[in-house]
Amino acid sequence: MFQDVLLLFIHASYGTWKDGIDLVKCLLHYQHIQTAIYHVLDKQKAQQFLVDLKQIEQIRAMYQQHQIKIITIFDSVYPIDLLRTRRPPLVLFCKGQIDLLKDKKIGVFSSRYFDHYGEQVLSNVLMKSHYDVFVSSLCDKHIGQLYEQTLIAHKKCIAVLATGCDVSYPLKYIFLQRRLQEKGLIITEYPLGTFFNKQVLKRQMELVVSLSDKICGIQTCSHHIAVEFTLEQGKSLFVPPHSLFLKQGDNQLIKEGAIPLLSPTTLNEE
Repeated sequence: MFQDVLLLFIHASYGTWKDGIDLVKCLLHYQHIQTAIYHVLDKQKAQQFLVDLKQIEQIRAMYQQHQIKIITIFDSVYPIDLLRTRRPPLVLFCKGQIDLLKDKKIGVFSSRYFDHYGEQVLSNVLMKSHYDVFVSSLCDKHIGQLYEQTLIAHKKCIAVLATGCDVSYPLKYIFLQRRLQEKGLIITEYPLGTFFNKQVLKRQMELVVSLSDKICGIQTCSHHIAVEFTLEQGKSLFVPPHSLFLKQGDNQLIKEGAIPLLSPTTLNEE
């Protein structure tokens, strides 16, 4: 029943993330829904919340109609690494092969600059590693190339959305998003009907890092936000060495402690 409370809280936008965390604490402490609700929300909101809670089956049915799996922070299948984030998602909305969350995963990110060398790293290094699941942001400019390479190599891809599962952003990826939910997994912390807001891009990358066991930056730079999250969460960062004559940060990252991605076995050994 606590799962229903969190679903309604997020779906109907009853408060901030901090309010949600307070609600989780109160539910665990009091073990009584009505008491917890009145501790977190003002009287008017609390009364309306309890009324809306009676309609929770209709809300769940709406997500089932879209074939969306709901995971709350109370569920045993909730990815434990997400608790390392600055704001652990209270609810996750997933569509596709949810069992991929249990597998070992590599998070992939890049900068706007991405050429044939980056494509070669994807196809000849990452896709030949022992890892079968890759995680990236659907807003990453090169997610399409990553996904196509996973299909060729018979591997899987998890895409983190910055919208609800029923919204496509960027719009050019509308068909890619559909293929991902059929052949891989799309995941988001935003309920149905949530449109894109550029302020969540940083948050999106934080979730990519958190969901992954190791991180690989391709043709990126030391000030990329994913680097900050990787260091913050104490995860291994791999980058392929690059030409000394190109203005890229890969070699600088190696100098600062990133692991040089020299072959597919590098990921397996570290």
